[in-house]
Amino acid sequence: MTPEAIAVVIPAHNEEALLPRALAAVNAAARHPALADLRVMTVVAADACVDDTAKVAEAAGASVLHLGFQNPGKARAAAAQHALAALGPPPPPRGSRPPMQTAPSRPAGSHSSSTRHSPDGRQLSVRSP
Repeated sequence: MTPEAIAVVIPAHNEEALLPRALAAVNAAARHPALADLRVMTVVAADACVDDTAKVAEAAGASVLHLGFQNPGKARAAAAQHALAALGPPPPPRGSRPPMQTAPSRPAGSHSSSTRHSPDGRQLSVRSP
C-alpha cells in the first residue's frame, strides 16, 4: 500500500533556539521529488513552553498544538491524533468500489428517487420501485 500522506510530529518544550534548523530540515525533506504526490503535514506539540517555540513553528509553516502536559510522550500522542484528524481518513484503495447506498423500502406500488453521495463524494441517483 502506498501512503497518501505523511505527518511529522515534533514534541517541543522551550525549543525556540533549536527548532528553526529542525523545521528547515523537515521542510527541505518534504520538498523531495519522491514525495511530490504526498500530503506532508508538520505538527509541533508546544508542551508547556514559556519561550517563542510556538511562534517559531508557525513561522516555519508548522501546525502548532499548545499543550500543558510536560510530558513528551503525551505531547507526541496528542500531536499524532491532531495530524490524523487533520489529514482525514485514508482514501479507498485504488481500483476499489465504494459501497452503494440504497433508498429505504417503500410500500408496493410507490416509487421514490433521491440523490445521495457515496463515501468518496460521488453523486448517486437512487430510484426505488
